[in-house]
Amino acid sequence: MQNTSGEPLLFFENVIKGSALNALRDTYYKECLENLSNIINIDRERCIVYYLDEDANEKEHSFNQHIHHLLRKEFKNSKKYIERDIIQLGDDNSKIWQYLNIQISKIKLLLSEGKDTILKIPDLLLVLNGIVKYINNIHLPEGKDEFTIDESSYHELLEEKPLIYYKTEEEIVNMVFGYMKGLNEKQQRIMTNDQYNLMIGYINDFVNTETIPQVATKIEHIKITKDLLRFSFWVLHKELITTNAINDDYIHFLIKVFDDLKGWSFESLKKIFGAKTRVFKFPFISETIKKHLQK
Repeated sequence: MQNTSGEPLLFFENVIKGSALNALRDTYYKECLENLSNIINIDRERCIVYYLDEDANEKEHSFNQHIHHLLRKEFKNSKKYIERDIIQLGDDNSKIWQYLNIQISKIKLLLSEGKDTILKIPDLLLVLNGIVKYINNIHLPEGKDEFTIDESSYHELLEEKPLIYYKTEEEIVNMVFGYMKGLNEKQQRIMTNDQYNLMIGYINDFVNTETIPQVATKIEHIKITKDLLRFSFWVLHKELITTNAINDDYIHFLIKVFDDLKGWSFESLKKIFGAKTRVFKFPFISETIKKHLQK
């Protein structure tokens, strides 16, 4: 079902044509039942699970939220396999042009025949547009006109939810952690440039490879609270993965990378990972973090 070389759109074809959609929904319900302990209602028509959080507030987790991370991952894979296929074609622009036309034709067919599914999962429209944009910006042979696709049948959807292309993982990392280059609430430098660049390198390596990196040098004391530090990583987790189930690697990463968290046990840190208590909405923190504090 995943995208592969020679078939960079296979995942999206399987989802939109319906052969994989039911399996993905079954997985969504299964993971909700395993990870959400206080479920109060399941709306199977709209694919939304309602539950109570630790403060007894009603929350919802939709199927669209659940697959957001998977769509982002397969979007990234599609671009990787398109690039790999084009490299294999060498410098033959006629073959590259033919290959690209085949991919665009598949996208047009998916938009034409998959309207019902795409209207239910608008991120699919965003992904397909993103692939066309990627082809036009990176792989279009010299002298060729940019590819266009007809979105007229999605006019109402686009009016309700204007198209915003996926940000890259690096852009999201910078959105979350960029504030650490500046001053804290006491006008103290949060961390040196060298330490900041080292930290961002570790984070980007972790996000891109989905593997905890080798850490030769731990990040020294950072002049923010430990609560803001761990909550910043919860925000990154939420932006990239979106599911309520915590990826344990984020906890292990924090303990391995930051000297400020030495002595913390995995269980203790995981228990409070996304807690908003003792995390203050100081003006210096990123807008992305503030957004999650307000929810």
